[in-house]
Amino acid sequence: MNKNKLLGKIKEHGTTLEQFALELGISLSAIRRKINGSTQFNRVEIEKICDLLNLTNEELLEIFFSD
Repeated sequence: MNKNKLLGKIKEHGTTLEQFALELGISLSAIRRKINGSTQFNRVEIEKICDLLNLTNEELLEIFFSD
């Protein structure tokens, strides 16, 4: 996962990580664990992130499916 790209897109969204976690329906600590790679985003969360951030298919692949 490309955490820097995801954090950049969240910042472009004009929100804090805490606010974004609330929009996503998870806690701040949970989103931090997922971004840092301790746990993974599930399919539903990835779909919601794509919707919230208006990610293109290319951005989706770059963020969630890159090494």
